[in-house]
Amino acid sequence: MAELQRFSDFNTSPKVLDGTKTKIDEVLDKEIIIRAFRKGESHYKTKEYATVQFTYAEGESKEKHIFFTGSTVVIDQLVTYESKLPFLTIVKKIEKYYTLS
Repeated sequence: MAELQRFSDFNTSPKVLDGTKTKIDEVLDKEIIIRAFRKGESHYKTKEYATVQFTYAEGESKEKHIFFTGSTVVIDQLVTYESKLPFLTIVKKIEKYYTLS
């Protein structure tokens, strides 16, 4: 019988990021560890968004969470520093926009 291939060896689909859905405003000014992210196109607007998977840096729980953002600043930062993942950061809201610091 021929050796079967594993789906994970040839799958090129973007992986699904799992975790408890959290609003970005709930993580403001808290230290988090960004584990992964995925960019996508909104079906409702002609705009990019990102799904961000993270864990809280504080406490013993390493439960995964996700938040969604259309912030071009945050998306640009994630893309620029993707090779550094996972990393610690704090999500800040300055005026009307979000940023990582």
